[in-house]
Amino acid sequence: MTDRKHARREENVLHAWPAGASPEPAVPPRFAARWAGQFKLPWYEQAKTRTLSLEADGGCRLWLDGVSRVDTWATPPKDGTRVSFELEAGRAYEFKLEYARDGSADGHVRFMMTTVDRADVRALKGWYFTPAPGAAAPPVVAVRAPEDGEVIPGPLTIEVTAATATAGCWIAAVRVYDNGALVGTVNRPPYRAVIDRPSAGAHRLTAQAVDDQGVTASSTTVTVHVPVALAYDPGEGPPAESWGVVTVRPPPVAKPLVNKRGAVDAEALKARAARPDPEGAADAATPAQPVSVSPDATATTSAGTITLTAAGGDLRADADGFGGTFREADGDFALVARIDAMTGAAADAQPMAGLTITSDLRPGAVRTSLVVAPSAKGLGVLQLYRDRRQSPEWAEGSAVKLPVWLRLVRAGRVVRTDVSPDGKTWTLVGQVQSSLPDRVRVGLIALTRDARTPVTATFSAISVTPWRPAYESEAAGVLLADGSFLDGALVSLPAASLDAQGLRLRLPGHARPVTIPRARIARVLYKPVPADHAKAIPAGTAGVLLANGDFLEGTIDSIANGQVTLHSVLFGRRTFRTSSDLAAVVLGDTADLARRAASPVVVSTVSGSRLLVTAVRGEGASVVVDVPDVGPVSLSDSTLRETRVSAPTTPR
Repeated sequence: MTDRKHARREENVLHAWPAGASPEPAVPPRFAARWAGQFKLPWYEQAKTRTLSLEADGGCRLWLDGVSRVDTWATPPKDGTRVSFELEAGRAYEFKLEYARDGSADGHVRFMMTTVDRADVRALKGWYFTPAPGAAAPPVVAVRAPEDGEVIPGPLTIEVTAATATAGCWIAAVRVYDNGALVGTVNRPPYRAVIDRPSAGAHRLTAQAVDDQGVTASSTTVTVHVPVALAYDPGEGPPAESWGVVTVRPPPVAKPLVNKRGAVDAEALKARAARPDPEGAADAATPAQPVSVSPDATATTSAGTITLTAAGGDLRADADGFGGTFREADGDFALVARIDAMTGAAADAQPMAGLTITSDLRPGAVRTSLVVAPSAKGLGVLQLYRDRRQSPEWAEGSAVKLPVWLRLVRAGRVVRTDVSPDGKTWTLVGQVQSSLPDRVRVGLIALTRDARTPVTATFSAISVTPWRPAYESEAAGVLLADGSFLDGALVSLPAASLDAQGLRLRLPGHARPVTIPRARIARVLYKPVPADHAKAIPAGTAGVLLANGDFLEGTIDSIANGQVTLHSVLFGRRTFRTSSDLAAVVLGDTADLARRAASPVVVSTVSGSRLLVTAVRGEGASVVVDVPDVGPVSLSDSTLRETRVSAPTTPR
């Protein structure tokens, strides 16, 4: 027990090592170890006592509450140490365990306990252990910069900044690792390490803190990407653009050391010991199994095309993996590309290729993708959407044939996907509301579920352009049946209410709320309505237009306190928030009535109102207009845009 190599907090006394392996890279296969702390055997199902078992294949010394209970240190049994103790359930026992291993064969050391019926033994799980009284808290360390999922264009340096916290001791050193390799040791704050001219690809960054007692703690892994530069020149039209080729890999699949019943998985223990993680970075509770790692994605460009080759990954699991070429975009935009070919991977490898918009390049980032993938009918399109849930939601489009055009549009909080056989006639695949930030990354992606089988996808006609959709109604407000529109600057929609008699709102020039008869209300618009959303509203049908563009038919019972209540034959009584759920409430149709409007005067305002009026008169610095079914409305001179008088239909 001299020449200490490593110290850390652990959750279990539950270890197994293959021959020649050790707990950490700095520790040789022939080593000794000491565990110390407290444990409580659980009390439940009327069990007042339990049996604690110690299993080890080397020399052991065990103290319980300061009393020596096991000592095989000098002469370890050939078949290992196996001892049991009857202990009081629920009582805290202080323990110290020392263990020696020669490293020439497979080895293990475990604390186990009996079940209630004593017919089986289970691992003593981590939550039964606590530190010894008076033990200082272990250090805490985190990588503060760069951020997880960040893209760092080469050949810039990566500056890694770590932050630490602890109580009752001081930090002796902070070590920084890049993909498991030590890149810097810092003995005093600020804890920074520089990776000069990092290679292209993913860099898994971890930091390890060591306190003055030699206890270590490691940070969670932060993954950053150094892309391979790619210049795409579409030929005619926009100038050449700079894209970066990136490979995003999901974390390895973890396998618990013990199952739900507490039974030990010896193979999982050995796999953890054999995993080449940086010091202290392995999670002792959920070791990863060896996985085949696919090669990094590659891309080439020629004559207005990008050819992308990638293998491995998934878009339908808890974390995404793919290869892609990306660039930044902000605001509202449309990403368009044509997939000309997908080769190299059969359907059983489950290849995918398409477009994506993502908040960053973490495997679990907020993301919407539109991909072409094998289906029962050959090839089909899928929209895969990941936001706050681990597993993505998805929408399936129709069968397609290559070449096929894909379009991904971000308009405000709405992200929609479309497919087209010719780039002119588009069919909606899906539409969602997303929490994407304003500045995002857009790209072309490809993947297969088989890491050994790559797919090659060829994209052309690639463009990222500002998106300005055609709106049927560009402002919030109230649309009357005769075609008049009172915009949100003229009426206060949050204060508007609807009952069986009509819509009550406040208007300029009226001391009290005005009630417009229900039969004279066509729509109440809470958001601008794009023209393609308006097409979802059947003529002459009442209901609500949701913010995502879906229309739900039903009877509008009421509008009050920022909520709309609808009665639907299919869905029963439903309530929607006007601030977030809805785009519009539809009460009637304007098609015929607007054409029959008899008003010869149309007054429009700079904020978007369009009023069909029967009279106009001036009152000081204001103009008062008479709107049928509404009454007089007072407008200031500064808000007026145009007053148009139609020619009389008969001579006077």
